Amino acid sequence: MNKNIIRIMKKAFASVAVGVCIVAFVLSNNTAYAQEVELKKSEDKTTWIKIEANPAIDIPIAILYEDEKLELLDDNYIRMYGDSQIVDFMIDDFSDTPHKAWDNALYTNGNMSSSKYIYNYKSEQKNIEDKKVLICSFQREQLKYAPNLNTHFVYIDIEVDNKILVSVYFKSNKSLDIEQCMSKIMDSNIYQNYFSLIKEQEEKKSEEEKDNTHKKKKKKKTNEADLEKKIDQPENIKFATLEDGLYYQTLSGDVTKTAIAQESFYSIPIDENINIDIKKTYVRTKRAIFHDLTKEFYRKEFAGEDSNFKWGIFEPMSNVSFRLLKQIEKKSSMKFDILLEYYHMNILPTSKHISDIYRNGQIPEFTFQTSIIGDFQKDMIYDILSGEKDEQIHKLLDIIKDSDVPILFRLNNEMNGDWCNYNALYYHKDPEVFVEFWRWMRIECEKNNVNNIIWVWNPNWGDFPNSKWNNYMRYFPGVPYVDIIGLTGYNTGTYYQYEDWRTFSEIYDPMIEEYNLHFKNYPYLITEFGCADVGGDKAEWIRDALIKIKALPIKGAVWWNGVDRDPSNGNVARKYRFDDEPEILSVFKEYMEEELK
Repeated sequence: MNKNIIRIMKKAFASVAVGVCIVAFVLSNNTAYAQEVELKKSEDKTTWIKIEANPAIDIPIAILYEDEKLELLDDNYIRMYGDSQIVDFMIDDFSDTPHKAWDNALYTNGNMSSSKYIYNYKSEQKNIEDKKVLICSFQREQLKYAPNLNTHFVYIDIEVDNKILVSVYFKSNKSLDIEQCMSKIMDSNIYQNYFSLIKEQEEKKSEEEKDNTHKKKKKKKTNEADLEKKIDQPENIKFATLEDGLYYQTLSGDVTKTAIAQESFYSIPIDENINIDIKKTYVRTKRAIFHDLTKEFYRKEFAGEDSNFKWGIFEPMSNVSFRLLKQIEKKSSMKFDILLEYYHMNILPTSKHISDIYRNGQIPEFTFQTSIIGDFQKDMIYDILSGEKDEQIHKLLDIIKDSDVPILFRLNNEMNGDWCNYNALYYHKDPEVFVEFWRWMRIECEKNNVNNIIWVWNPNWGDFPNSKWNNYMRYFPGVPYVDIIGLTGYNTGTYYQYEDWRTFSEIYDPMIEEYNLHFKNYPYLITEFGCADVGGDKAEWIRDALIKIKALPIKGAVWWNGVDRDPSNGNVARKYRFDDEPEILSVFKEYMEEELK
């Protein structure tokens, strides 16, 4: 298999005219985890990277420049820089998901040409050495407010089998002869090393499957109780059980044991060129907040260890009237400290409404999404970064500033979900577009003295699509740009065939374990959560959640009191509302009675 894949890579790259001149190699995290990275220069000016792994493996990497910079992003993905070119080499493994590798390649490349900012687009599907190969190349216009973004791209996806996809993404600010680069790359034995690991994994998996088959035969002889205990986990389970706090199962099914390098940050200025390492632990630092009310609120309610737990709610009509909100508080005996509202490019509040929320006794959780209601608008972030939407953005900033009250500003939440038009799927699988946009917004606020904002960065609990380029940490803009880490996860119920009924702990325990690997001293806030009513006992779920939630290291939680509808027929698919269900209202009342004792 090794030689075949190498020949396929050579033939695939030979047909591409645009490229860059650096290469990186990645280890599969099913096999090893990186603990230490050591760069060495050999006499022939080839760079070697030594990865201390388990089992230990030395991997040579051929580099064409002497002044490159290495960035270890994770165990599946190593990036190298040199002379303003970047190469991302990734292995996507779909072995523990229902997805097929080739279907994923077609889906994630399906939006490449549908942008006015893309030109010279070429896409070709080939069969090389009995392997499916998809080659996309294009150029992207340079954007006014993000001049550092790359402009030349070559994406090559090779189906190793129906569960493994090899993806090589070349990103550059210039065109080069990729065929010459690849001839040197192939001499470095990179692919032989990787595919020997793949072969070992396949052999190991085959042995495990034989062993599992043997166990299944033995199960038939056990009694029904024993059988129930030994049932295999379903294929679409999202998180593994956390046995020791080090293991975490990603959506792609990879179980990683990651050694995180902690780093101390002191005074970090706003920097437009911070490189994000998704393996690091990012330590929150104090930043200057010049709005006195906001500064005191953040210090008291989020930065301090003795802050009170805060309950919040999304009530769909609150942007029109607080009447229903007050009714819910009265019926449930709950006092909500945070009010979640959503706004878009074509729907903005008034400054008075925001300040009215504060006077009503709530802190506004202002969720702003770069979308237009009724129009998916895949190019919106490009439009903003090109300067086409300056008027709308500055109108937004003026509204926030004039409200003159503290705001939890949740910008483009759940960015790692493809239901959002700002997911990287619609920006050429390049999460750096999101990062550049976030940083630009933060800097614009500084320039315009919009200083009553508390910045909430809030990915979804899982990455959809579950590809390495869409890992949630690739959307993290950096320490100076974030004040609070937002958490979002729902028990969506079982209305749809592919969904599972999940307890509160099954959703949030592994999420917090994972976030603790990457963030230190950051306050956590569950910015929205809920439980649907199909597939289980909703009242019991909430009762359990109210007990478990206060034990978590979070500052508050916001209930999403709405519904999701089935787009095929308009029926309610997920009902998260609780205010019209007496049994659930009684659960909240019981909780509040206990709290007040």
